[in-house]
Amino acid sequence: MAPGERAADRAYRRVRQAAIGIEFGGDVLKPHEVRSIERLVAAGEKLAWIPRLKSEPTHDFVWINRGGIHVELKSTIPKHSTIRGAIEKSVSKAASHDWCPLVKENFVIDIADAALTSELRADLAGYNTGRHRWRIRRLWVLLQEVLLETKERGVVPPRRGGAPRSYHYEPDP
Repeated sequence: MAPGERAADRAYRRVRQAAIGIEFGGDVLKPHEVRSIERLVAAGEKLAWIPRLKSEPTHDFVWINRGGIHVELKSTIPKHSTIRGAIEKSVSKAASHDWCPLVKENFVIDIADAALTSELRADLAGYNTGRHRWRIRRLWVLLQEVLLETKERGVVPPRRGGAPRSYHYEPDP
C-alpha cells in the first residue's frame, strides 16, 4: 500500500487498474501510474505493460502502436530540473547494472493538468544538447488529455478540438 493510502483507496485504484483492459502481470500500479496509463489509453495509445522484476531493472511498457518501443513512464511537476533529474536517475540506475543490457532511452513524462510553457518545451527539445552521459532517444510529454510531440526543436502546434493529438520530443543529437 502506498504511504498514507487507505484500504478503500487501494481497492478503488485496483478497480480502475483492472478497467484499463491491459494485463499488468500481477503488478499493482501506483496511483500516478494508473492515471497516466488511463490517459494514454484514452488517447488511443496501445500498450503492453512489462511486469516489474525484483532482481533487475525493466522498462514500464511496450508502446505497440509506436513500433513496439520500450518506454519509461514518469509523473512529475512541469519543471525542467525535476524532469531532467527523473530521467537521469532512471537512465543512470539502469546503466549501473553492468550485467543487465537494458538501456532506458524512451520516456513519457506526465505533467497531468499543468501547462507546458514554451520555455519548458524548448528545454525538453534540447535535452541532449551538450550532454555526454544519460542521453535519451525520445521524449513525450503527456498533459491533460494530450500527448505532445516535437522533433528536432521544431514544435508542432496542437490542433484545436477533435480527438487527442500525439506529438513527441526528439532531443537534439
